[in-house]
Amino acid sequence: MPYKDKAKHREYAREWARQKKVQVGSKDGKASVTSRFPNSIRLKTAEDVLDLLRQAIYDVQASDADALQRARCLAYVASTALRAVEVADLEGRVEALEKQVKAAVMRGVS
Repeated sequence: MPYKDKAKHREYAREWARQKKVQVGSKDGKASVTSRFPNSIRLKTAEDVLDLLRQAIYDVQASDADALQRARCLAYVASTALRAVEVADLEGRVEALEKQVKAAVMRGVS
């Protein structure tokens, strides 16, 4: 039965495809590891990305994939995490600079 609302249809199709990938990549059509990720994730800061990557690392380590697959996945996630750490550091530095500029403006210093 098709959806009248196109947004609902897209959301259903996206979730169906996600579930299909899990079934194809697992034994007996069941996921080997139940992910603790929510279906919709809102990432607003680099810290949010780091939390997500931290959870991904735990899930990969807990999976029953062979050692080579886990190593490849962990290397990829680690490289992404490194970039996120760099961005988080830059975010902190930019915020500190913005506070200094705002304080200087409030004092009337140009």
